[in-house]
Amino acid sequence: MNRTTHVSWAAGIAVVAAVLGTSPAVAAGAIRIGSAHVIRDVSKINGVSCPGKGDCWASVSESNGRAGLVHVTNGVPSAPQPVGYGTYMVACPTTTACALLDIDGSIEWTVAGKPQATSRVLGMTSATAISCTSATACVVVGEHEMNAPPRIHSTGKIAFVTMGDKSVSAAPVTGTTSLQSVSCSGPSKCVAVGAMARTVFRSHGVVVPINGTRVGVTHVRTDLFEIGQVSCGTETRCLAIADSVRGNTITQYLVSIRDGKPVSRMSNPGIGHLACWSATQCIGVAAGSSPHVSRLVSGRITASRDLGSISFPLSTACSTAGSCLVSGQTSSDKSAVVAVQA
Repeated sequence: MNRTTHVSWAAGIAVVAAVLGTSPAVAAGAIRIGSAHVIRDVSKINGVSCPGKGDCWASVSESNGRAGLVHVTNGVPSAPQPVGYGTYMVACPTTTACALLDIDGSIEWTVAGKPQATSRVLGMTSATAISCTSATACVVVGEHEMNAPPRIHSTGKIAFVTMGDKSVSAAPVTGTTSLQSVSCSGPSKCVAVGAMARTVFRSHGVVVPINGTRVGVTHVRTDLFEIGQVSCGTETRCLAIADSVRGNTITQYLVSIRDGKPVSRMSNPGIGHLACWSATQCIGVAAGSSPHVSRLVSGRITASRDLGSISFPLSTACSTAGSCLVSGQTSSDKSAVVAVQA
């Protein structure tokens, strides 16, 4: 249910295009937005995770160069607790246990915001996402690059890491050149997404089902350039953000995933970040000239509302019953969080 966001190349271009262009019309709906709270002495929020209703954690980069972990209760952040010097993604499977992943593959295991142990994933040039199945077990995805343009010589990688491991070697995932995101819901079921690239300009989206530590057969979508983010509300139902590239045109889609297989795609009205809390219910956060949050039911928008003081949303996470948190930057470039009840 908790996820970590990675904005991929094509998705990043789409986000920029949305910011430079105009957002779709936003209808008012039964979504409650709290007051935005600035986190002092923080230059950027790198990710959020919400393991309980109104109970979230944010991974931040502090102004002094250190990394910090911030406990957010009902949308109100505490002071950052130092956890190292990385730029960490965060996954919190319980209200006290969190795992923080740096792009270099290092992991800080924390309890109540305090570091407890360190692990390292080997064999990845870039670790892109982390999601956890328990307080002491997580799945890390990324890639190992050996580029020789215009052809791509890289491999999607996965690692199963438990607290206490000093180092773990990542394994290649057949049929992938990169894995961009992973989401776990429950003690054993996860889904990873990414791409299978032939050249810099030719690529296909991929979905990889995971059961325990067993990696399933990679499912390829030739109609998509890549799948950049996934969020699973249950063990069998997920929603993902994907891109299709034709010439100079990038089109974004939402992809429905059932039992680890992509089953359908639908148009994406500018949503850049997803978080799901049930088989059919998610929130989507959109940037643009009017940043807003939308409630999605089976991938369709049923209500939307402006984000107010958050002018550039960066990440979102939800727990049960639509209790969510959105992080981002204010118009004065302050790092802030806002509680959302969808």
